[in-house]
Amino acid sequence: MGFVTNLEDGSVECMAQGTVDSLTEFEMLLRQGPQFAEVTSVTCADVPQHRDFHTFRIL
Repeated sequence: MGFVTNLEDGSVECMAQGTVDSLTEFEMLLRQGPQFAEVTSVTCADVPQHRDFHTFRIL
């Protein structure tokens, strides 16, 4: 659960929470990107949980 949003500089920000297995799989999908996209890098970081997400939205 969490969100993904496009930023003004052309990068994409994603915040997600879930099990280690689901986040690992999600990271692999982020690195692949959608068809016709070019993913140049993915940076992941553990951050303090500042809220509980109950859905996942693409903003």
